[in-house]
Amino acid sequence: MNDYRSEKIPLISNMSTENRELSLNIHTNKNEECTEKFTTYGVFIVSSYIILFFARIILIGNANFVDNVINNFPSTEIFIKDEHKTMSYYCLSKGKPCLAAYRNIQEDFVRKFIVAPKYKMANCIMPKCMSTVTSKIFSYLYDTEEYLKFNWQMNGVSASHHKNDFSKMENFINKFVNSNKNNLKDWQLSVFIREPLDRFISAFIDKCYLEKDILSLGMFYPGSELCYGCNKNMSCYLTKQYTRSALYSRSLQRVVGYEDQHTFPQNWFCSFGDYKNIYTVYKTKTDKEGKIMYKNTIIDMLKKQNVEEDKIEYIEKFILQNRKNITDPIEVKLKEKKKTIKNYNELPTILKNELLSDPYMYKLFISMYYYDYLIFDYPIPLPKFKK
Repeated sequence: MNDYRSEKIPLISNMSTENRELSLNIHTNKNEECTEKFTTYGVFIVSSYIILFFARIILIGNANFVDNVINNFPSTEIFIKDEHKTMSYYCLSKGKPCLAAYRNIQEDFVRKFIVAPKYKMANCIMPKCMSTVTSKIFSYLYDTEEYLKFNWQMNGVSASHHKNDFSKMENFINKFVNSNKNNLKDWQLSVFIREPLDRFISAFIDKCYLEKDILSLGMFYPGSELCYGCNKNMSCYLTKQYTRSALYSRSLQRVVGYEDQHTFPQNWFCSFGDYKNIYTVYKTKTDKEGKIMYKNTIIDMLKKQNVEEDKIEYIEKFILQNRKNITDPIEVKLKEKKKTIKNYNELPTILKNELLSDPYMYKLFISMYYYDYLIFDYPIPLPKFKK
């Protein structure tokens, strides 16, 4: 009888070796194919970014956004007959000179949703709209003990920085209402806004009259120049800001600068495109009447959410009464700078009249902020020229 064991072992061994070699070859081929695919895919992605980069440069270089506004803005006679009807045609005309509505700002720093979860209160901070004092109030409500021992002179405006704020509305919804915005009915959601011309003039004064020689440039955007190097030239500043806004509106600019945060249209903030209807929107003013109205609004908001009386009293006496931190070194410098500016208290009125009387600036301004006037139901300021 033949013994097949001696024959089967090398046969099995040979088969096993062949299988391993075959398997190795298969895996090697697959790896080579995958590597080739990934290499091709990587080259495609990089090439796409390069093409997109240069396409943006070409588009930006050929973009005559300002000329489009100046050449196509309706005449004063036609404009004042029916501002909204005239503007609707103008905004949809060739080149779409008006900034798009509800263009969400992709920048964490300028989209802050602050919360006081104990009282189910949330607020979207709008730059240049009582933002500093509102942040302090919510910081106090979030952690009173931490607020009271916070070194305000050295550490800015919030004792709860990055503890009670969110960069996106969705992040807030995910954490506090189980990702269901229908549950927001139990919350008080608020936002303070401001008449667009009033807000723009305030930002221009802050950046170009006061902060320009005081604030460090590096802390905002290294390599750039505060107020765009325009000094106190409002026409220059408005031209630069409209151009930047138009680029951002068309996704040709990604970076949000310091001035942008305070002059981009308000309807671009707070995810208004998706959530405007769930906010209670309060209109603020910076005159004496406006400050009283803001104070009364805050007190009413606190009472509705059953905030303790002693906390309301503290907020009224120590936060609302002392809106600015006069011990902050920067605030001290800004206060001194104001004293050196001739007719500083009249400056907002002077600059508003200057803008409304200048056809070039007026056309750019309305093209920037028309949708703010429309969405938030503000009357459009009429021009003071006849051209």
